[in-house]
Amino acid sequence: MDRQDGQNALIEAVREIHASHVREIVRGGAYINVYSQHGNTCLHMATKRGYAEIVEILIKNGADRSLLNSQNKTPEQMLNTSYRTTQTDSRKLENYEKIEKIYKKSKNKKYRIRVPDIFPSSSFHIFADKNTDDELTNRFMNQFSAIASTELLPTTTHYIVHTDSNGILEIDSFELVVWILSGVIIVRDTWMMDCLKNKKVIEKDSAYLVERVRYKSMVYDTVIQWSNAMAKGTMPYLYGVYVAVVIQNYVNLISLVTLVTTHGGIILEQFPEKSQFNIGSHPYLHAHLGPLFIIHDGQTNLEYYKNDTDKMYTLFTEEEFIHFMLKRMINVDKSENPISVLVDGED
Repeated sequence: MDRQDGQNALIEAVREIHASHVREIVRGGAYINVYSQHGNTCLHMATKRGYAEIVEILIKNGADRSLLNSQNKTPEQMLNTSYRTTQTDSRKLENYEKIEKIYKKSKNKKYRIRVPDIFPSSSFHIFADKNTDDELTNRFMNQFSAIASTELLPTTTHYIVHTDSNGILEIDSFELVVWILSGVIIVRDTWMMDCLKNKKVIEKDSAYLVERVRYKSMVYDTVIQWSNAMAKGTMPYLYGVYVAVVIQNYVNLISLVTLVTTHGGIILEQFPEKSQFNIGSHPYLHAHLGPLFIIHDGQTNLEYYKNDTDKMYTLFTEEEFIHFMLKRMINVDKSENPISVLVDGED
């Protein structure tokens, strides 16, 4: 797994300017093109900040030099940002010159990307949902007690659920949505049954993946897409989204906050004033939507915001927001210079 203490290990190593740790992590097969919550890959980050040694390590271990960040810039284009041009420190300027040479030297070269080791079953942390059969679950938990737990933990790798005869999971809670979209591996409860018949089946988790879920009569086939996106650390789905909740005594607030922040969005403590945000801006992966998401229950008159002529507000009920997340529809802002959502610079 690429995470330590809830943080992506590679991103943290780059942020801490820990070159030897970066080298160790990428050689261990971590996904090298992971994006930060701010819409940059590690190579974008290292280039922008002038970390020459780290830039070289990343490139030589297969970092993709063509990927765009949330400003539609390649890593090399980060050399031309104001962060560099305002530098007066001669040592930092020297590092930028080194980075230019690194990019020039590697321009027509291809480097092998490191492949992660096979994830051993001894490192599994398995949890079974409350809707699974109690007798079956207890037998499985006892048989695989070293890697199974009755508690959901940040280290949970596999979440076992009960599905219908077609392998479809029925969603009955907001919390379940959070876990489905978290990157945890969602597996059918038939895995437990087959593991009890043959212990070696514990290694065959990929044959039992849940691919479809049903929410409010709508079926979505995006579970694997979400798992892959989270495992590889792609651009956060809610990057550039600012969320305000206008529901009194909202029982699912903690789950909503977890979901939004996990996927790169920002929860606002106060209702957003349009003057704080740039007109014409959009969430990077949702160029057709306003960046200010209002979650409501229909009890508050929001016509003023719904009819906003600048189209800065996007209104959802909880149910509509869950459908939006499960649909995983992406519409990338392809403008040459996407407008920052916040008035004060980068999001």
